[in-house]
Amino acid sequence: MTNNFLASLYGAAAFLAVLVSSAVLAADTPQIVLTVESGRPNARTAAHYDCGGNTVDVEYVNVEPDHLAVVPVEGKKRIFVLVLSGSGARYASGQYIWWSKGNEASLYDETKGADAPPILTCTE
Repeated sequence: MTNNFLASLYGAAAFLAVLVSSAVLAADTPQIVLTVESGRPNARTAAHYDCGGNTVDVEYVNVEPDHLAVVPVEGKKRIFVLVLSGSGARYASGQYIWWSKGNEASLYDETKGADAPPILTCTE
């Protein structure tokens, strides 16, 4: 690896260390641990959403310049990254989009098409 690459890598992760644990959980599932290295007290917040009678707990990790949302999808926690949005906060993780605005949020599956309705509609 070049020094420029390492400098960029360390610079981008100066406030947030993402460690992939080699430890294996009981179900042989790899574990990802996020450690916020900033002193900001509100870097991590939790939101509880009612999604048609089901509760969805979302964790937001907001430390400039990166913003993440940890959203359960099909029973597994996924890490979403903030992406460009004309309105609200739009997060992407693979084929999924978590879009929140005010106290409402929706989960979209991009493989269903650009005009497909959300697969989950929620209110905080």
